[in-house]
Amino acid sequence: MGFFDRLRKKKSMTASQENAVQAGQPIFSNGEKEEIISIMGRIKEYGTYAGKVNAGEIPYDDIDMCSLAYVEDDLYDKICDKIARLHIEYAEPIFYEKNESVYR
Repeated sequence: MGFFDRLRKKKSMTASQENAVQAGQPIFSNGEKEEIISIMGRIKEYGTYAGKVNAGEIPYDDIDMCSLAYVEDDLYDKICDKIARLHIEYAEPIFYEKNESVYR
């Protein structure tokens, strides 16, 4: 049973949640989804750049120190807020399988 099916079966589902499910996504509006995608894309850019630096693909003298990591809190705060909202509105476990090939 998928995410939307489980959400539909929840007894506490409101009419607005049902309408959102019928629209294809029950929690976030299209604008919010675009914001999430944009934020995650920006954070990924920093990670990709740092990966290239670590792999030696960028010469030491050419490294842009400001591009190694996103150090402001605003984007992380926004993503944390979205995760909290997702948990509040869909308070069931979300399947996660750790990818052992990702270095942590």
